Amino acid sequence: MPISRVQGRFDGEDSNFGTVTVDDRVYDELTKTMTRVNAAAERIHAAAVPAVI
Repeated sequence: MPISRVQGRFDGEDSNFGTVTVDDRVYDELTKTMTRVNAAAERIHAAAVPAVI
């Protein structure tokens, strides 16, 4: 049983969580934003204030 199909899952769920469309076209704005955030991730993490529990 496949987890995902082009038209949605076997149980009717039809969500899209990828970086390309079902036609294999890149979501440009999403990809550009993810690239910027990924490039800054280490700096963002290093500057974060540790949580005190």
